[in-house]
Amino acid sequence: MTYIDADGRQQSVKAGSVVLAMGMKPNTDLAYQFREADDRLYAAGDCEKPWDLQTSIRSAFGVASMP
Repeated sequence: MTYIDADGRQQSVKAGSVVLAMGMKPNTDLAYQFREADDRLYAAGDCEKPWDLQTSIRSAFGVASMP
């Protein structure tokens, strides 16, 4: 995976999975832009809809537990 860090530098890492935690307002348009990188994209937590912290964590756990 290649990304731009907070200092504007391009970085690369090898990863089996990537989790993006960005804000508390759903932004599905941004999330689904990542489908180009891999078609196994799952929305969880506040990406689905605004929830409290506990519900968001449970949502993410449910997605992460999928085979």
